[in-house]
Amino acid sequence: MGLVSREVHNGGGHVIGIIPKTLMRKEVGLLNVHGYYNSLLSFIDKAVDDGFIMPSQRSIIVSAPNAKELVQKLEEYVPVHDGVVAKAKWEAAQMELNASLQTEFYR
Repeated sequence: MGLVSREVHNGGGHVIGIIPKTLMRKEVGLLNVHGYYNSLLSFIDKAVDDGFIMPSQRSIIVSAPNAKELVQKLEEYVPVHDGVVAKAKWEAAQMELNASLQTEFYR
């Protein structure tokens, strides 16, 4: 549980949701019948080329022209890890530590 939600509980309040500390890498299947989503895929590829999306993030989008091929690709999918999740977890831990230090400082 995060620092903010813990403090809410300590104060007698209720929490209806919290932010997850990690991101789950999961593939996205795109059934591209008759090339319907070619423009979307081209847009995403251009975003990769321009540096807005990392290539490893682009790889989560699995597309195929028919359901049988898409299911096969999804079953064979292997996630590519680029260290982003580890960095995000470290940054979240640092933010929680800084927040707890500030709380102690103001007491």
